[in-house]
Amino acid sequence: MVRNCKFAIILTLLYKSLWLTLMKVEAFNIPPSFIRIRDRITHSQVCCFAINIDDIETRALEASEAWDFTATPFLNAEEASAVEKRLCQRGDLAFRRVPSSSSERARFIFTNPELEITDASDYAVTLRIDNVALASVDPWANVLDSIGVELDKVGDILVVDGSSVFMAVDPSVAKSCSRLLPKQLPGAGVTVSLLESDDSIPNDGELQNMDFQRLDKRSQKRK
Repeated sequence: MVRNCKFAIILTLLYKSLWLTLMKVEAFNIPPSFIRIRDRITHSQVCCFAINIDDIETRALEASEAWDFTATPFLNAEEASAVEKRLCQRGDLAFRRVPSSSSERARFIFTNPELEITDASDYAVTLRIDNVALASVDPWANVLDSIGVELDKVGDILVVDGSSVFMAVDPSVAKSCSRLLPKQLPGAGVTVSLLESDDSIPNDGELQNMDFQRLDKRSQKRK
């Protein structure tokens, strides 16, 4: 009986938290693509709203008219496809998909068609991670969440030759990843290095899944 009451109280608090968040969205017109709610029971993180392409379009047009630059967060493959289909054929916008045109998880830089987007290093950099015991790594989304890095700051993660990991990230989280990932990832002598812009990244890497998964705490303790 006591357990049922506690469970009911927890559910009530969760529903109240969600309701308050929705009220803030409506009151302050927060772009839905930036709102994430953490489920503290399962320790998973879910995006509760689809991206707001109208908001992205408005920001892109404002940047174009002001001869300025704006960029989206990193989007998953489906979101990136939707943005590209909607906006990237417009004559009044110039765009660049970064880190590359073939990236599945990508972000878009928009500006005026008369301007060139020559340097994307302000929007995406690549980290190389070595000496990771890949067989023992938790899902990458969970790993990043554990060090406080949001997925909209992270692009594709590729494993090459079963040993090296290449990860595209927003420059704002590169230092945090370099400092914290060696402590969080399994393996002896894990290192994280920042690639120079002209360093080539192998094209035959294995793309990693970026979904959150519920983890068995007992199995984690045994690692």
